[in-house]
Amino acid sequence: MVLFSVYAAKKSKREMRRLQRKLLWTVTKLKLGSMFSFKRAISDRQLLIYILLAVIFLTLLVVYPLLALLAALIILVLILTGSI
Repeated sequence: MVLFSVYAAKKSKREMRRLQRKLLWTVTKLKLGSMFSFKRAISDRQLLIYILLAVIFLTLLVVYPLLALLAALIILVLILTGSI
């Protein structure tokens, strides 16, 4: 950790922003790659959660379209963060 702080202290603000963007892009690519890889089989529990979320979303889409949009955003955040 000390070595990283010494390394970071030598960088300019512009270079640090560039490194942060590069890190964010790399993390995003790795996360998307892991989400769409078929190496790992989905467990039965996870499959049931996905089916339940889809049913809830479709029900809300018919009854309350604006609430369905909010639910879709929440579901997307949960999936991208790996909480589900």
